Amino acid sequence: MTTPAFDPHSIVRMVRRVVKAASLLLLSFFLIMLLGHIGSDEPFTPTLLEWLMFGFLFGGLAGIVVAWWYELVGGLLLVASYAGFSLCNYLKGGRWFSGGIMFLFVVLGGAFMLLGWQRRRQHV
Repeated sequence: MTTPAFDPHSIVRMVRRVVKAASLLLLSFFLIMLLGHIGSDEPFTPTLLEWLMFGFLFGGLAGIVVAWWYELVGGLLLVASYAGFSLCNYLKGGRWFSGGIMFLFVVLGGAFMLLGWQRRRQHV
């Protein structure tokens, strides 16, 4: 009885599926949060800095969508959006680390960048 050969490409494909599923969950979470705020009676008058933070948040969400087809570009967009969001967070409240679920942008962005780099190396 022989053991099956180790195939690193099948492991990478599995990791790619898990990362894409996680990104879909994160995207769904933020869309549900957005829909919840649209229908609320809560007064909402954001400052310029808060508008920038929203822009970086939506840039990260766009990065998730882009990463489904262009992993490296989407990953870079996710990490850059988190960096911009953290900078605005620092300017607003004196804290660099946004923490919580926003840190998943960096984790997913890093995973997408590694997968995109691996795919690019495979084609060369």
